[in-house]
Amino acid sequence: LTLFILLVLTRNIPICLNIHIQEKTLIEALLFSIKTMALILAYLFVVASIQSILFIYLPKLNLPNHLLMEFSSGISYFVNSENPILYLLVCIGFGGFCAHLQIISGCDEIKLNYFYYLLFRISHIFISLIIYFVLKVLFFAIIG
Repeated sequence: LTLFILLVLTRNIPICLNIHIQEKTLIEALLFSIKTMALILAYLFVVASIQSILFIYLPKLNLPNHLLMEFSSGISYFVNSENPILYLLVCIGFGGFCAHLQIISGCDEIKLNYFYYLLFRISHIFISLIIYFVLKVLFFAIIG
């Protein structure tokens, strides 16, 4: 539902993709895939290193660290918490800094304004939370 709302809100925003598709051999395609996976792994290592440093030196920032740094580790951390749906909506809605580093590296190819991307990721979080609270209130109004 959140994605549908965001699509309606952004329906007039043009999307430009300025890449020229060239025929590649299988070896070139495999090498490109390996390089891409290596970059993703490098971003993951950088974020995991920063996250570990923050855990050691700023333990009071444990909650935002799990929420914002890397979404899959955040999800695994919050899945057994008291009210996991709120944390999971934030983790999934934001996507984590690791994913954002990957997006920034591809912004030049697709002419993506990172500020707008970040704005819509944060909007995704708030719209998801609003929908959650509205459904929760409606559900308890129907039951109670």
